[in-house]
Amino acid sequence: MFIRNSFFAFLYRIFSLLFIISGILRHLSFSDISHNRHMFSFFTIQSNLLCMILFIFLCFDSYREMSLKSIYPYRFNNVLLRGICLSSITVTFLIFQFVLKRSYFSMCSGVNGTVSTNDLFVHYLTPLFTVSDWILFEPKGQISFRHPLYWLILPVCYFTATMIRGYIIAGPYPYFFMDISSVGAGRFIFYSAILISFYTIIAYIIALADKILLHISIR
Repeated sequence: MFIRNSFFAFLYRIFSLLFIISGILRHLSFSDISHNRHMFSFFTIQSNLLCMILFIFLCFDSYREMSLKSIYPYRFNNVLLRGICLSSITVTFLIFQFVLKRSYFSMCSGVNGTVSTNDLFVHYLTPLFTVSDWILFEPKGQISFRHPLYWLILPVCYFTATMIRGYIIAGPYPYFFMDISSVGAGRFIFYSAILISFYTIIAYIIALADKILLHISIR
């Protein structure tokens, strides 16, 4: 069950891509390199960057469909990239909405306890556009139950790289629970296990949703 109108898909994806790029740029500075380096350490920005890359491919995909004017659509079919984007941006939204926002967390100093315009872009609009695009335009039944294990590549690589960066540079960690010297080894392991488990559960929910939507479409 998906929309086959390539022109509508192209307009939707161009619109989404512009908003995603705008959200990323709103968090960056044209003059402060150290600020940008800190921003790129956040999982939120990295997941938004991946979604930006995904939508670039999707825009090209829809353009090719319109150009070929063929009865056989040119479908961008990369379950790894699509799945990583879906799972990571969904986790980004859920963690911000139900954990970080309630703990007065903000990627930018001076904005606490409220949803800023910057937060609206990267924590709400990008997840909305990414998940909606998959529901509306992606053929279902392409995700198997082994794919979520591959999608764990992103959080594992992110966690490893961030910890190495924090240890070598000794700068501020993007999230409090990653600072072992502050929370202790026990809590660090506990928080890490919870987050990886949560990410895995969300990934498998997406895989299950793919099966359900396929079943609905063929009834």
